[in-house]
Amino acid sequence: MLISFNENQALKVFRILDECYRGGRGIFKGAVLPQDRWPSPLNAVEHANWLFVIAHFMRGGAINDDQFKWFYKLFEAYPQIFNPSEVAKNWPPKKIEAALRKMAPEINGQTAKNAGTLSYKLQEHLINWHLNLNILHDCWQDNILNVFLNANDFEQIFRRADYRRSAAGFTGMRRKIFSLLTIWFQERNLIPFFPAPIPVDFHALRIMLATEIIIIGDIEPIKINYRYPSLAGKKGLRVTEELVDSIAVWSQKFLAKIGLSHLIINPAAWILSRELCPLSFQCQSRKKATEYADPEKLETGHLLWPKGYNDPCLLCPLEKFCVNAIPSAPYYRWGLLVLFKRVKYLGKKSCSLVLPGMDEEMFIRGAKGRRK
Repeated sequence: MLISFNENQALKVFRILDECYRGGRGIFKGAVLPQDRWPSPLNAVEHANWLFVIAHFMRGGAINDDQFKWFYKLFEAYPQIFNPSEVAKNWPPKKIEAALRKMAPEINGQTAKNAGTLSYKLQEHLINWHLNLNILHDCWQDNILNVFLNANDFEQIFRRADYRRSAAGFTGMRRKIFSLLTIWFQERNLIPFFPAPIPVDFHALRIMLATEIIIIGDIEPIKINYRYPSLAGKKGLRVTEELVDSIAVWSQKFLAKIGLSHLIINPAAWILSRELCPLSFQCQSRKKATEYADPEKLETGHLLWPKGYNDPCLLCPLEKFCVNAIPSAPYYRWGLLVLFKRVKYLGKKSCSLVLPGMDEEMFIRGAKGRRK
């Protein structure tokens, strides 16, 4: 995959994100990040180990706010399941799972059979939870912060944590998740500040592809697949670890070069993509994420905007740089980034005409943001 970066564009986009986020302007006014919405352990080591466990679950389409609510409640009821020594001695995966399910009715009113927002790949996460806390016990003196001792370079630290390169590394924790964990630790002054990558999740990818900071030189049309037949021929690519890592490494070097902080750019991009982009008509779908508004039909008027459409792009500080609309559904369902040409809403009179079979109400839904 041929990938390059438009650094002139990146400089403009990142400076705007930095200025707006620091100033609490527009979409960022009153924003509260998920990790700041719930109390956390006061002891530094307990706090760090607690965040380490939470990081395992930050994959897929999980609602991050709910994850932190769960883990706050779990720590209150079962602090020992975050203690590496206790887990190594007394808490196999099945016992941890039983504790999660026992808490389900109190946390979200569901039955003990339902682990709520933690259900995504739960068995895999439980195995990694148990295995990695055993590694903390055996190799790192029960303290994830020891991984960061006497180091001020992210790649040096990641080599210690990478199970492919270290016998004391952690399973299921690749560069994206480990960079997110690093950010959490730095936000709370649990470790010193040093340059680190942007955690390259869907939201970071959407912002950088939408504004053409990332240039993919060999994107081929999506091939016919029985799971998403209507996406055949659309412009898109599959997300790979190679792609994510190359973007992450570049982001760390570039932010250090221009003097901006990953502690600002990461949450700014995440909030923007999570709260505004889902409200875009072009980023919404139906029929199990296979049907979308056709940009050509929007441009020619054969497809009209929903009646009473409120254009979220008017609130976006990056609107003038944005050329691609990138819906989230194909990414979370199939690992695909599908790029549609973004069509500017010109405020034309609209009516109920939509693509055949489309339900207009489906396109007018609220973002997932949380506010003070």
